Amino acid sequence: MKISDVVEKFNTTPFLFLGSGITRRYCNLPDWKGLLEHFAKQVNNDDFAYSAYENRAKKMDCPVGVMPKIAELIQADYDENGLLIRRSEP
Repeated sequence: MKISDVVEKFNTTPFLFLGSGITRRYCNLPDWKGLLEHFAKQVNNDDFAYSAYENRAKKMDCPVGVMPKIAELIQADYDENGLLIRRSEP
């Protein structure tokens, strides 16, 4: 059986999901921690900003893990300070 035979039987068009490893390897983009470090520094303009968020998050209830809590804390500071994420021009 070929993959095309399997795909023909689908009721919808298949969706190909590529994990973060593809963008990290071929586009030299950061992993999740690197992305959070970048935004933490934007919020606080401090080389140790990420560590401060990480320490705060570790003291809190984090049922789904510390990284989502860190992201939540950074987002709250973005919202509180009225910061905007600048998008690169195409």
